[in-house]
Amino acid sequence: MLSHFETRAERWTFVGLALLLAALSVATVVSAATQIGQTWPGFVVWRNLVAPAISGPGWAGSPRREVVQWVDDEKVGDARELRHHVRDEPSGAVHEYTFRRGHGTARVRVQSRTLAWRDVLPVYLPYWIDGLAFFAVGLIVFYFRPGLAAARAALALGAILGSVLLLASDVFSAFWLDRLYFACESLTPGALLHFALCFPEEKAIARHRPWLRFAVYLPFVPLAVLQISFLEGMPEQHLVVNDLVYSAIAAAGLVSVASLVHTFLTSRSALARQQAKIVMAGVALAAFLPSLGILAIILLGANVPMNLLAPFLIVFPLSIGYAIARHDLFSVDRYLRTGVVYAALSLIVFLSYAGLVLAGETWLGGGGGLPSAAVPVYLLVVLVLFDPLRATIQRLVDRLFYRQAYSYRATVEATSRILASVLDSERIAATVLETLTEVMAIEWAVLLVVDRAGGEQRVFARPPERALEVEHALSSTAAAFVAAVASGPPISKYTVRSDRRVGQQGDDGVAVFHRTGAALVLPLRFEADPVGALLLGEKKSGAFYTDEDLQLLATLGNQSALALTNAYAYEIIRKTQAELVEAERLAAVGELASTVAHGIRNPLAGIRAAAQVAREDTEPGSTIGESLDDIISESDRLEMRIRSILDLTRPGAAEPVNSDVNDLLRDFVATLGARVPRGVMLALDLAPGLPRVSIDPTQVAEVLDILVVNAVEAMHGEGRLVLRSYLDTPENAPVMVAVAVADSGPGIEATRIARVFELFYTTKPTGTGVGLAMARRLVERQRGTIAVSSTPGAGTVFTLRLPLAADHPSRIAATSMPNFSSR
Repeated sequence: MLSHFETRAERWTFVGLALLLAALSVATVVSAATQIGQTWPGFVVWRNLVAPAISGPGWAGSPRREVVQWVDDEKVGDARELRHHVRDEPSGAVHEYTFRRGHGTARVRVQSRTLAWRDVLPVYLPYWIDGLAFFAVGLIVFYFRPGLAAARAALALGAILGSVLLLASDVFSAFWLDRLYFACESLTPGALLHFALCFPEEKAIARHRPWLRFAVYLPFVPLAVLQISFLEGMPEQHLVVNDLVYSAIAAAGLVSVASLVHTFLTSRSALARQQAKIVMAGVALAAFLPSLGILAIILLGANVPMNLLAPFLIVFPLSIGYAIARHDLFSVDRYLRTGVVYAALSLIVFLSYAGLVLAGETWLGGGGGLPSAAVPVYLLVVLVLFDPLRATIQRLVDRLFYRQAYSYRATVEATSRILASVLDSERIAATVLETLTEVMAIEWAVLLVVDRAGGEQRVFARPPERALEVEHALSSTAAAFVAAVASGPPISKYTVRSDRRVGQQGDDGVAVFHRTGAALVLPLRFEADPVGALLLGEKKSGAFYTDEDLQLLATLGNQSALALTNAYAYEIIRKTQAELVEAERLAAVGELASTVAHGIRNPLAGIRAAAQVAREDTEPGSTIGESLDDIISESDRLEMRIRSILDLTRPGAAEPVNSDVNDLLRDFVATLGARVPRGVMLALDLAPGLPRVSIDPTQVAEVLDILVVNAVEAMHGEGRLVLRSYLDTPENAPVMVAVAVADSGPGIEATRIARVFELFYTTKPTGTGVGLAMARRLVERQRGTIAVSSTPGAGTVFTLRLPLAADHPSRIAATSMPNFSSR
């Protein structure tokens, strides 16, 4: 339970405060119980005879924070003397009290009475509930996010203010822990300011000056010392300091409200604004109204019992709990949501038992006790009603936090309309996953689709980051697992070990649940063929899947399988149509190429033969000889281009040999000659020590020629052209040698870049749209790939990835990929 704490200090802080909460809860109830059945004066006092502004039903009244000085004309020194004096007389006797504050006095006659639980529970119970709520919320958020500044601030506020509220009844009862009460009360303004600095996001001043989180407590430490010192025999001075403390609490409460408003209006984080909005409503009731009430009592002398302000405080931890569950406040998980249900059950049991005790006192009299059979009968009733009551509260929590009262029929109809009209796998997945996580309130959902062509499986997830986690967890077992579970009903984490389908996979099948954290796996199949699987997390409410949930999941699974099957068939049809169109285009190119080749090759052969004969009659090194060499070379290049166009229209194969890419690039650049204008700066950037590749050098040179000619035309004769070589070492693909052709031209628009390799697609007025299509076909014959990237206005990069020769290892130490952004 405590293993997730990163430091020992965090672990012991949590354990220590949890034990403190338990100890305070027991002590405060026992302290109050010591006065039950005793004669009391009809109002409460502190140890030093200060009568606070606390009142309950049937009490003598609401004293206005005054000091008891005399009882029946007898001076008393502390609360114990007052109680002894009252208890010396029978219950029901009338006593005269003299109250003093400042220079004024007042005499009041009050009838004593026997104290019963029904007298104090209406006053004490709101304090206890508020204290438990504050302290528990602080511990919970710290448990889940101990490193978060807002969680630590919530813990400080919860522990300090929770202790004050829990110990409030002890200050009126046995006085065991009243010094701790006044110390925590004095530090409450500091805790509120600490909370304002860190919630819902840490303020800039606290990030730059971390010491401020602790410094806000320092001004209030002297007040704590003074309050504790004045408990013995200095009641009026104690009241003055106490007024200062309450004024500081009210001011700090208003500052907390202002901080939330400021965050809501100025924060750049949408989550922080949403969290501030939710908690702001709670703080407005829990801090704003009580702050105004305290100021009215202290500054204006309003005759209002302070305990009437206590019920407002419960709104604050409730707003925190709502924000936690509804808006992922502090990023806590589903266990807290389950805790809400059991906390509510515990409260109901506590209140029902308290009601039983009060009813017994009412019927049997103040001195009477419950019959001996009452408690066993009560426990039996609790056991019988516990599970139905838990289910009812769970449904209420689901409705309040997650709006989970979905309509089966409406959900199916809405999803069916979308799936019936969509033929795209991604949209189908998005629709199904949204229904699962939003309508059914499931924490996360992953759709695993089997690739029927034998390739890798596709994974869709909501939230999206779950896709990578599941891909990593399933690894190579995904297809086998889907095939195994496809023949039966869903598998839950509770039935996984006993399921024969998973047992066929051995430990791998069980491990799928552990590695992914899935609570339920729902197979998807169309007729007898597996289509995929849905992996589902826990429900946000913490409850497991009901029969209604499983019925809806089965319906969604069948609809999803059908929709994915239709989408797959549509993709096959669309791919086949594209291949037919491509074949028709290639047939047209083949017919055109054959006609052109027949008309060009014979004259071209004559031109080359004439140039060859003339070259033999020229002197070596003459200008005419060089021109004739250019004619012969360009004739050969034109013949190669005609042959490439013919090869584009019919199946062909490369003749790979082990080659050095750097030598190939150097030789290619040497042949460019005058075809590169003087305004274009041509550069080679070759990585040394590259492994040899298995390619057809002639075809690769033809690809480079196409790319260089296109780059020169794009730059309009001016710019920078770089040919680079490097080792490409991607994570999930084989190592290959890469050749990049980078220009500084105008680039390619994003809307056009996906079509550059299509046959007949061109953006040049005189272009044919054949060159890049031919380049891709030639590269694919080498078992390589070609890709393009471009930034409009900053140039274009075409990258060839060529396979290594067979005598080189498949994994070689990585070299850094070049950066083309500084061309």
